[in-house]
Amino acid sequence: MKISEIFTGKRNIDLDKIKEVTSKAKTISFSYELNLLKQIIRSNQVNIKLLNQELLKLNSENQLVKQINKLKLPPEDEKEYIEEVRNNLLSGSHTGTVQHFIDEIRNYLNHLAQMGDRDLVQKITKSNFFKRVFFYQKELDYLNELHDKLTESGEQKKWEFFRKHFIKQIRPIAHRFEEYGDTSFKNALLNEEEDVHENHQAWLDFMTKKLNELNDNKYLVSSERDATIDIAKILEERIQKIETEEKKVNEEIINLCRQRIKEIRKRKDVIEDSLINYNKKLIQLESLREVIALKYQDIKKHATYIKQSVSWINRLKSEKIIKLEQVKEIYKNIELSMKKIEEINSEISEFQRIAPKAIDQVGQSLGKYEEELYKEA
Repeated sequence: MKISEIFTGKRNIDLDKIKEVTSKAKTISFSYELNLLKQIIRSNQVNIKLLNQELLKLNSENQLVKQINKLKLPPEDEKEYIEEVRNNLLSGSHTGTVQHFIDEIRNYLNHLAQMGDRDLVQKITKSNFFKRVFFYQKELDYLNELHDKLTESGEQKKWEFFRKHFIKQIRPIAHRFEEYGDTSFKNALLNEEEDVHENHQAWLDFMTKKLNELNDNKYLVSSERDATIDIAKILEERIQKIETEEKKVNEEIINLCRQRIKEIRKRKDVIEDSLINYNKKLIQLESLREVIALKYQDIKKHATYIKQSVSWINRLKSEKIIKLEQVKEIYKNIELSMKKIEEINSEISEFQRIAPKAIDQVGQSLGKYEEELYKEA
C-alpha cells in the first residue's frame, strides 16, 4: 500500500499510521547504490555482469542498467575463449595429419560463429596459410590431375591438351592455386611461363617437383605450423581489439556512474525537501489537533464550574443560609463561563472548518514525498 492511500476517501487522518509508513519509507535510500558506484570509480574497473546484477537487486527499472545495456558491449566470454584457442594452437604439436588439424580449427570456428564473431571467422578463413591446409587435398588432387595429363600427352605425343588446355590456360590455372592459398606456387607458375614457354618436359619437371613437395610430410608439418602462427596472430589482434573495446566501454560506464551519482544526490535533495515540507505540514496539523483538544478541555473546565456552582446554590437553599449577594456573584460567574463556552465553541467551529484543509495539505505533501521517494532517479 502506498502512503497516500491512507487518505483515499477519508476526511480524517491516522497520524500513527502515517508515522509508521513514513518511517519505513524514509529507510529507502540510494546509499547502497552510491557506495557501489563510488567503489567502481575508485577501482576504475567494471565487471558489467556483476554491476547489473547488483543494480537490479535495488530496482528492476534501474536507469543505469538501461544505459549500460544500450552500449555496444564486447561479446561475453569471447576474449577468454580466444585466449584459450590461441594457447592451445601454440602449445600443440604439428604431425602433418591434415584432417585432424582441419577438424580442430573447424570446431574453433564454429564456436566463434556461435558467439557471433563472424568477422573473425571470415578473417581466419581468408588467410592463405589457413587455405593451404584446409584445401590441401583439393590442391593435391588438382596437381595430380594436371601432372597425369601432362605425362599422358608427352608419352602419346599428343600435344592438344598441352597447347590448348595448359599453355593457353596457364593464368586461370595459376589463379586456381591462389584459391587454395598457395600464392607462392601461383607466382612460380606465371614466372615459369615466361621462362620455358612451350617446353613440355620443363613443365612436366616443374609440376613433378611441386607434386613431390606436396607429398612430403615436411610440407604438411610446415603448412600446419605456418597456419597455426598466422591464426594465432589473427586471434591476438582480436584479443587486443576486444581489450580496446573493453577499455572504451569501461570508461563510458565510469562516466555513466559519475552522472548517476550526481542524479542520485539531486534526487536525495528533492526527497529530503519534500520530507521536510511534509513534516512541517504534519506538525501544523498536530498543533491544530492539540489546540482543539485544549479548547475542549477549557469547555469541560467551565462546564464543571457551572455544574458545581448550581449544586452549591441548591445546597445553600436547602440549608437556608444563602445570601442574595452570594447568589448574584455566582450567577455572574456562571454567565461568564457560559459566554466563554460559547466563544470557545465558536473557535472550535472555526478550527473544525480549517481542519479538513490542513488534512488535505498533509495528504498532498505526503503524496508529493511519496512520489519523489518512489520515482526512479
